[in-house]
Amino acid sequence: MKLLKIAGAAVATVIVVAALLLFVGVPSGFLTSAIQERVERETGYKLAINGGAKVALWPSLNVTLKDVTLSDPRDRDINNRLTIGSVEADVTLSSLWSGKPQITELVLVRPVVNLPLQRERVRDTTPARTVGSSEAFKIEHVIVTGATVVFSNLRDRVENRIEGLNADFTMSDDRKIRITGNARTGEHPLKFDIKASAPQPPVERQNIPTEFNIEAAGFLTAPVSGRAEVRLNGNVVMINGLTGLLGDGAFNGWASVDLSSKPLVKLDLDFQRLKLANAVANPAGSAMAPWSNATIDLTGLNYVDAQARISAAELDFGSARFASAGIDATLAGGVLKTRISNLAAYGVTANAAFIVDASAASPSYAMQLDLTGVRALPLLQGVADFDKLDGRMQAKIDVKATGNSQRAIMSGMSGTAFVVFQDGAIRGLNVAQMIRPLTT
Repeated sequence: MKLLKIAGAAVATVIVVAALLLFVGVPSGFLTSAIQERVERETGYKLAINGGAKVALWPSLNVTLKDVTLSDPRDRDINNRLTIGSVEADVTLSSLWSGKPQITELVLVRPVVNLPLQRERVRDTTPARTVGSSEAFKIEHVIVTGATVVFSNLRDRVENRIEGLNADFTMSDDRKIRITGNARTGEHPLKFDIKASAPQPPVERQNIPTEFNIEAAGFLTAPVSGRAEVRLNGNVVMINGLTGLLGDGAFNGWASVDLSSKPLVKLDLDFQRLKLANAVANPAGSAMAPWSNATIDLTGLNYVDAQARISAAELDFGSARFASAGIDATLAGGVLKTRISNLAAYGVTANAAFIVDASAASPSYAMQLDLTGVRALPLLQGVADFDKLDGRMQAKIDVKATGNSQRAIMSGMSGTAFVVFQDGAIRGLNVAQMIRPLTT
């Protein structure tokens, strides 16, 4: 009888505890240490759960973690970490019994990611982290709300942010992935829609067919969409077989991004038609408007290196149109060097070179331009909204300037400019009418 009473009491206790779990949810502070140890063992990163943890069983198994911080114990910079306001996961009970947890929904609220900006590329000699197999668990749906990505360099006192990032990630049983979302960078909105077909793990060095659609007003002249074969090779993201549209201009080529330290971007694209925004012409259309004192921020050129080759069968700059162009650009140490060759401009081939040095506090600029026998009116009207001169124009320009605004650049410009007009006309000026009163 005593044994039956103990068993009955135990069953009653289990029922009471189960009822509490089902209808109230039980604070599970004792789970936090186990979770932290498991994360550090699997990833090598330190997890701090400052707001506690809670487990509920109704209507499904739900785990909630509050005020979470993930950091690398080897990194002395405490700013390089991930913080999350709350993490909430729904897990199927049947998957737990099988030993392969299946997370039906994972919600991340107000995560903040801090990414350092580096001026120099450094070789990473740190041993690679050993992470548990991705086959050990599966995530069907991830929701991110109110995220912030902070790019900063404390020494340079530079900080840029992507704020208000909301994203929705889904993966079907046949490993079809879709990621949609929006954010803002300063005053510029950003929208993205990405589809991919993930191979069976491990995904490294396997082709991942990917489709994308991105809108980034202020950074791109038009929405860009396309498809490519993406491959991960260590810290290098390789993008092969790239085809798509920038606005109504089709393009193809390849790209790669090395993320081992300071990003290195390599790009080779061929456009049928490429439109570039004209920041030189006055948007109000008045040639007498003063040069702007607004600051031109080029500090971002110091934190990425690039090698690019861009060709276009047709190049549009403002309302000016060029038949073809080849553009080669390199960016290293904050110095951008661009060379334009074989630019077919209104009946003649032109060449130009531009250098922007943003490594100092006040950026410097250099331009070399060589034009021979070009039609002056359509070129000047399209590039600078100037329609007073027509004729055949020959120009050789070699100028330099410094400054971080239009006014500073123009007021400090120096160098040589040689411009000759032949068989031309001054539009809007009647020379014969001016001379006629003199002859009388």
